[in-house]
Amino acid sequence: MDLRFVNHPGFHRAASAMVVLGAGLSSLAYPLASRLHVAPPLLGGALAIALGAGWAYGAPRRRAALGLLACVPVAIWSTWGALAVMAALVGVALALGSESRARAAAGIALGGGAVMLAAWAGLRIHYAQETVTWSPWLRALTSGAAMGMIGALATLPRHLAWQVDAVLAAARKLPTSLDQEVRQLCDRSVALWGNAKRDLQRDPTSLALLQGGSLKVLEVATRAGAVERAPSGEQALDERIAELERRIEAAADAETKAQYTAAREGLADQRKYHARLRAGRERLVARLHNHVAALEKFHLAAVTLGASEALATDEPMGKQLSELSSDVSASSEALAEVTP
Repeated sequence: MDLRFVNHPGFHRAASAMVVLGAGLSSLAYPLASRLHVAPPLLGGALAIALGAGWAYGAPRRRAALGLLACVPVAIWSTWGALAVMAALVGVALALGSESRARAAAGIALGGGAVMLAAWAGLRIHYAQETVTWSPWLRALTSGAAMGMIGALATLPRHLAWQVDAVLAAARKLPTSLDQEVRQLCDRSVALWGNAKRDLQRDPTSLALLQGGSLKVLEVATRAGAVERAPSGEQALDERIAELERRIEAAADAETKAQYTAAREGLADQRKYHARLRAGRERLVARLHNHVAALEKFHLAAVTLGASEALATDEPMGKQLSELSSDVSASSEALAEVTP
């Protein structure tokens, strides 16, 4: 599983809005905060975090209402309990519109904790000895901006997502009986997929093709494990056939010779079976080599182009990549060739 950070633009909008609004609203809240004997960032910062989420993710009215409601406890009581209630209400504002109940619960819990941390940082800056000589407006602006900046961490549950990597999952299921050559080809395909995820994030078409091709390598290699576990001992069969032929020539009894002859034919059939297995495995390994080489070539071409949209303007390269796609798909024939 991969931990992914999704919707970067939304996070950037929310963070920038929270910082700017935190600085501006805390400065504007200073006159009211001084009368209520409360730190300005607790009023302006809490509202800024809710409003910033509304600007980035929608539902601004409901988030603004919850942000205003969150300012009430700290305006009335100067206690840690009031601060916790404020953080929880802001966490609810941040969790609005979550994709699932589990993500909403995580947003409230982690968001509330981040808001508590942001409030603590705002209070430390506002009442710090180093800032005591600053003008009240500047202290309110700085502490509010700091609260908005740290409060942006409260949006992380919305942006973090676990994704199952199908290629890595298939690689973990490979048989332990693979020989070194097939194992190395699998390792190359997995490494290629890792590079593709890094290099082609903005080219979903090429990324999907490389993922499918890497999965095909691992799928065929899994079937190769069954071939590796097939019966062996062709040399012993040859020796047994040679011994039976000597006995057939030396046998004087017709029934004895017939039994030896039947046994030799059975061993000959086994030898043909082993030959088919050996040829099938050789074809399989050759297909895998061709498959991985085609994937590597496709990856290089896709990275050189920069994005799949460039195919529309580069007809020769587009034709080349189309042919590579056909080569990759053709390697699935190895699955049928493995079965004796």
